[in-house]
Amino acid sequence: MEYKRDSRDGCFYMVEPTVGRTDFQEEVATIHGTNIPLAAYCYETGSPLPAVAASTKRKLWREPVTDRWSAEEQQKLRDPAGVEKVDAYWRLNDPMPWFNFTIKRIIARFQ
Repeated sequence: MEYKRDSRDGCFYMVEPTVGRTDFQEEVATIHGTNIPLAAYCYETGSPLPAVAASTKRKLWREPVTDRWSAEEQQKLRDPAGVEKVDAYWRLNDPMPWFNFTIKRIIARFQ
């Protein structure tokens, strides 16, 4: 469940249930060593749970489009020093999400 704090009254309000699908939070956990969707799958199928290999390195997960929008709104976006940046799409060991993302952007540009 995602919540947002209303700046008018300071209360948290439900904005989006994320039941049955993965979201950004799972990817952040995965890059730090805990694959939540895989653990849920293993639990449901009775398979052995994967070992947790918690990362000791600080990592910053970036989704380029929303990060650009955020930077434009804030007129600044600074990365903390000493933090490894992990792109949501580009991974040398798995380049297909980036290729898919890029092709969709190119097609959208011409439509």
